[in-house]
Amino acid sequence: LRLGSYASFARKEHPDFEAVCKASTEALSLLHHEWGLAHTEVIIPPDGPPRLIEVNGRAHNADFLGVCTACIGYNAFQVMADAYFGGCENERSEGDRDDDDDDGAQSDDVITWEGTPRRPELLVDGAIVHLVCSVEGVVKKVDMGPIPELPSYMAHEIYESFEVGCAVEATRDIKTDGGWIHLIGETVDEDWKVIEAWMGNIWTVEKLEEG
Repeated sequence: LRLGSYASFARKEHPDFEAVCKASTEALSLLHHEWGLAHTEVIIPPDGPPRLIEVNGRAHNADFLGVCTACIGYNAFQVMADAYFGGCENERSEGDRDDDDDDGAQSDDVITWEGTPRRPELLVDGAIVHLVCSVEGVVKKVDMGPIPELPSYMAHEIYESFEVGCAVEATRDIKTDGGWIHLIGETVDEDWKVIEAWMGNIWTVEKLEEG
């Protein structure tokens, strides 16, 4: 995991991956967190050990579901559902199912608590890019430009408060971003640069009259 400027990355190979996993699980153990979801944030500084930012007994507020499922093959909601209710089926077409696969191992069809590894295996690179609004006024146009055609593009959302007709302010922090983009695949880094270059063109606004 690497945190960039309003972007969260998942890497198949990264030197800090084990450190993040170890720090997160140790924090949960020390806090005696034994049931349900946990949103955990860890920073890996360049000059020291991992630093715990927070642990909350909830899901992350951002829409991580699609990226998480693509990156590791399952998500926390599926694992939690199996732990509570048993047998959470993955979303696949009937033609892809193998009815003979009944060896109890984790399969593509059923997500099980027992079959979930202690450390997730990253299958593909992914990223969530938070959209930074750099203008202020009433939104007249929202233009995603070349972004939906990028090779790693998966999905995006413009928040309702940043749609046409809304009065917006410039993004100040992670709580005031204007939306997100999901990227999956080998071109995540290159496509992120394209998004950063275009981000200032997404919103066209009419400035509010002072007074």
